This record gives sequence, structure tokens and C-alpha cells, in this order.
Amino acid sequence: MRCPACSHENPDEANFCGECAVSLAASLACPSCGADNSSGQKFCNECATPLGKSKSPTQAPTPEPSPALPTSIASGRYEVKGFLGEGGRKRVYLAHDDRLDRDVAVAIIKTEGLDEAGLTR
Repeated sequence: MRCPACSHENPDEANFCGECAVSLAASLACPSCGADNSSGQKFCNECATPLGKSKSPTQAPTPEPSPALPTSIASGRYEVKGFLGEGGRKRVYLAHDDRLDRDVAVAIIKTEGLDEAGLTR
């Protein structure tokens, strides 16, 4: 059985594509409204609910979990409220600045992998 999404050849008894995980059923029932949809569709024709969770080869890998959330930064001036995100060199947190009495974003440089000169700088 050929996959309608990626054209991978699968055994006749397969329910899902071995290459892209798309359902090989003739039709898919929408989990939200129950409408029948053609196999290989990503969204329902009736209500636009995502159909299945097929993993595309172009999806970004799941990031490694960040270290534990700090409770405060800069000797307690910034009370950390949550994690906003991270890039290659920094982690960004939502914090409350006690002096200015407002929420701010605080970026912390990642120190993993830095040499002595980098840590000093």
C-alpha cells in the first residue's frame, strides 16, 4: 500500500505509514466533529481540527529541558515568575523588578562550555 502523503510503500496490513506516520485508512474520522476526511489530510474539511499527529521529517527536534528555574536574580531584585525561552547563548526569564515595580525580561548567558576567559568576561 502506497502512502498518500509521502508515497512510501507499506505492507498491505499496515495502518500507518512507516515513513511519515500518516494513517493509511481510506478515511479519517475527525476527533472533534466526527466528519469523514480523506486519508493523508492534515486538517478536517468541516471544522479544521488537526487530524492525527504525524511527525514530519522537517520538524525541529525537541529541545533539551532547561535547568531548574531560579527563584531570584541580582541579589533578589528580580523575582523570577517564569521561563520565556532560550537561544544558543542565553536563557530568558520573566521576572518582577522590585525597584521599578514592573515585570521585565531578564536574559542570562549560558556558561556551559565556556573557557576561563569566557567565564571571566
